[in-house]
Amino acid sequence: MRRSIQSSVVTAVAMGLVLASTVQAGDPAVKCETKKLKESGTYSKCRLKAEAKGVKKAEPADYTECEEKFGEKWEKVEGKAEGACPTNDDKTSMDARITTDAAEVATLLAGGSVESCGDDVAEGAESCDGADLGATTCENLGFASGTLACTAGCGFDVSGCVSNPAPVDCGNGVIDGGEECDFGDLDGESCTSQLGEEAVGSLACASSTCVFDTAGCQARFESQTVGGPTVVDHLTGLEWVVTNDGDGSPDAGDLLDADNTYTWSTGTNDEDGTAFTVYIAALNGGSYGGHNDWRLPSSGGTFGIGPFAPSELESILDSPCGNPCIDEALFGDTASSDYWSATTETGYPGIAWIVHFSVASVFFGNKTFEQHVRAVRGGL
Repeated sequence: MRRSIQSSVVTAVAMGLVLASTVQAGDPAVKCETKKLKESGTYSKCRLKAEAKGVKKAEPADYTECEEKFGEKWEKVEGKAEGACPTNDDKTSMDARITTDAAEVATLLAGGSVESCGDDVAEGAESCDGADLGATTCENLGFASGTLACTAGCGFDVSGCVSNPAPVDCGNGVIDGGEECDFGDLDGESCTSQLGEEAVGSLACASSTCVFDTAGCQARFESQTVGGPTVVDHLTGLEWVVTNDGDGSPDAGDLLDADNTYTWSTGTNDEDGTAFTVYIAALNGGSYGGHNDWRLPSSGGTFGIGPFAPSELESILDSPCGNPCIDEALFGDTASSDYWSATTETGYPGIAWIVHFSVASVFFGNKTFEQHVRAVRGGL
């Protein structure tokens, strides 16, 4: 039996019903259920964004950061609830269910088809189906023992699995066998090593279990949509305007069109070109994103292809460099071309620094030339 995109959406809604509870608002069970639903939605969105990025770049989707962050957040939610959740120890089964749904949506949108869950045959993106668990057991999922089952959504049900006990020496300040950390000893680990190079924040050690607590970690970049799409960089404290419609045709009526170009100056060497009088003025005049302090980003003024001096515009260059050298899944369509910075070359008032987003290089140009722009606010 084949399923449609609509049925995958129905499945996603049904997941919310599986977690639903009738306890009163404010009860720890409700709080846990709510947080699990939010984490499920975030995880699904992350996987689909990874799919989109893979399609755009014609390369396999990378879910590593999504999977690691979901696992850490889920365990954190259950840990805080202290057994009050309507369902417990279901990280693996929910991971499998969300993974299956996201994969099916991606397959259907690509013009393919997916097999039906419930036919007692684990196939395609299904982790299991009915009694068909493959060769998977509680033990090889990291549990001490127990009986593994399959959910109605064809994901693993680990409610019958028995967790490993917490290390008996947890809290003595020494990392013993079975411990990831102990008290202040993180064994050299950090948010970055645990969640990927784009993670920022402070890693901690759970005092009762001696496993890493990533509650103080977060993704470096966070997309915002209120008042217009932007990206917040939690590493630098900068917020960037997201651009779109990179179809090669400028649209003067759309400030966010990635193909638009502007001058830095009219020839006076002052900030009187259209980058300031049209682009920046319109963003601030309309309180884009709820703010009116948008500006052009600075450049470190390091000529060539790096390493670059600490700067704003260079901070969003992607590594390894694609074409363009930026994560378009976050920052939107971007021209593989030159972008103005706000930085004037020392000793040359008619020249400003430019960052080239096709090869991640930095050089300078005459302020009367037209170049692309991306506004920023905040500061390093």
